[in-house]
Amino acid sequence: MPKVGDPLQIGPMLAKNRFAHRPMYDGAADPMGYVVPRMLEAYRRIAAGGYALVTVQATAIHPTAYIGRNHSAIFDDSYISGQWELADAIKREGALAGLQLFGAGSLSNPAHQIHIPPDKRWVPAPSDTPADWSYHGKPTRTLTEDEVSEFIGCYASGARRARVAEYDYVMLHATHGSLPMQFMSPRWNLRTDKWADRKLFIQTTIKEIRKAIGPKVALSVNVSATEAQRPPETAYPGYDQQYLYDFIVPTLLETGEVDWIDITAGSIAHYWGHSVLLGSLYWDQGYMIKYAREVKRLYPQAIVGVPGKIMDPRMAERIVEEGWADIVGLGRPSWADPDYPKKALAGRYEDVRQCNSCGWCYARVYFSSLCTCAVNPVFHREHQGWEYLPPVQKPKRILVAGGGVAGMEFARVAQARGHDVVLYEKKDRVGGQTNIASDIPYVDTMDLDHTVTWQRTQLEKLGVEIHLGTEVTMETLEREAPDVLVVATGSVPVIPDIPGVDLPQVMTVDRYLEEKPELEGTAVVLGSWEPAETALSLARQEVQTTVVSDQPEGVFGKGIMGARYFWSLYDRRHHLLLDMADDGVKIIYDAHIDRITPEGVEVTREGRTEVLPADTVILGWGRRSVSELAQQCQGIVPEIYILGDAVKPANQGAAVEDGYRWARRV
Repeated sequence: MPKVGDPLQIGPMLAKNRFAHRPMYDGAADPMGYVVPRMLEAYRRIAAGGYALVTVQATAIHPTAYIGRNHSAIFDDSYISGQWELADAIKREGALAGLQLFGAGSLSNPAHQIHIPPDKRWVPAPSDTPADWSYHGKPTRTLTEDEVSEFIGCYASGARRARVAEYDYVMLHATHGSLPMQFMSPRWNLRTDKWADRKLFIQTTIKEIRKAIGPKVALSVNVSATEAQRPPETAYPGYDQQYLYDFIVPTLLETGEVDWIDITAGSIAHYWGHSVLLGSLYWDQGYMIKYAREVKRLYPQAIVGVPGKIMDPRMAERIVEEGWADIVGLGRPSWADPDYPKKALAGRYEDVRQCNSCGWCYARVYFSSLCTCAVNPVFHREHQGWEYLPPVQKPKRILVAGGGVAGMEFARVAQARGHDVVLYEKKDRVGGQTNIASDIPYVDTMDLDHTVTWQRTQLEKLGVEIHLGTEVTMETLEREAPDVLVVATGSVPVIPDIPGVDLPQVMTVDRYLEEKPELEGTAVVLGSWEPAETALSLARQEVQTTVVSDQPEGVFGKGIMGARYFWSLYDRRHHLLLDMADDGVKIIYDAHIDRITPEGVEVTREGRTEVLPADTVILGWGRRSVSELAQQCQGIVPEIYILGDAVKPANQGAAVEDGYRWARRV
């Protein structure tokens, strides 16, 4: 029986174990696509964590192959030196280095085709299809036969450059809606010329790549098990997993050139498919394993890799031991804890800082141009020295008021540096808002608790003194006599100034999530920030539920989305909107809430007033900071720091980052 720590021969290369860092677009290159220190150090740090295989993110083989800002590129020789430096940094840490070759096709985003003059930017595609082809809209034009051959040549040239840069392997990106997947897909390839043969593009590309890299560089192909086209199907339906088993895998194996098949799922070309590939909070852990397992059953000779929310290292072990896949792919989990393999192989399962699928990383890359991690504030700050925790020269007695994720992170880092930390939490357990956010009735959000579980374990191992069920008072401060007070007292729900909010049928989102009452009849959920999951929970209790927002609908329904404790773009918003529709939740946007009465909620919209019947009214109006303790203690404690929601209600990522940053400085 193979083990996850066993070596694996993959074509011409020997992997020291079965852990692979997946190629995840993270916006870490410079605007032109060149390797820069933040990118170099992030990959070096991941390689140092014990991975056998580290694949560099989707790297553009053509000037149109940009889907976002700061996209890694290799479409001319000027990129070779930086890519050599990156491959060398990975290999010096004991891992094999690979480069993923990416052609966007219709996924190309003209706004980021920085190498092309604005008036000449274009979006290539195999054939003309409806506008739901891509979230950037309809492609500019269908590729001519000569242009198809030119793109294949670009893949080969990119592969040659990867070989010159001394990568150990290349991976062809043929998943998530990229150009090779488009040519294989019956939904996208509607051509009538020779390229209508859905095998031809990818098999020709594979053969040309092999010519470019020779026999000493390994070749992997990353494919989607399913396009995840959510019903109702369009006139151009996407393929399902049977197509993977019957067509895609045999197509790859026929070439005799593919050393490793990497299986993912979904497509960026439509939002449901995007939520699949990002591994939403609401998806089961290991949700892609079933595809790899069936491929291994049908084609036991193939070397198969699989990712998909493999957060727990014991799951990684079982994947290999049961023969479901040969290689365990870790994307976001490697950002959350670059030492995942080392800790797993040493049996230190509780020390693996597990990803919580919050989506903060991709929210940041789409809106701030660079991924950061909600649970690992060091990620992409390695080049700034954030990983180094300077030992203290003169230890201080530090009192942390508040045991949410900000307070616990501060306590963990300060204690690790050598300070003497005591933490007080007024409730009977640590975790703050994450406790309720990870335990929503009828909505699976339990992955959010990974952060709290890990922090609590580390505090116990470090010997941090913790007092639960105890609020910090002046007497507490007099008794403890701290040198430093850290105010991490969080936030509370905003109670809007609406007549009737004090009626007995009215409760806050926090109260609903803490008490978890079994409700009946009708409910109206008010607010523009936190009501989405609460409304879905109510609907799944067979409560007739209406959400009322005072904000316009906007893109992705943002008038009702954006819970402060975590935030995401596609995998949360779109998924929730679909589920709410499926479960009969009614949403009213851009309404003025006039008052709450014993009968229901009176609202005005478009000049008309109506009463929405409600046995229960739930307030999801956002939050306000609780930081009065800091003002009370001015002049009493020498140093005072305010963290997380106590400064400004935000989210888990901001809170953890705040705790880490200030604990490095104190």
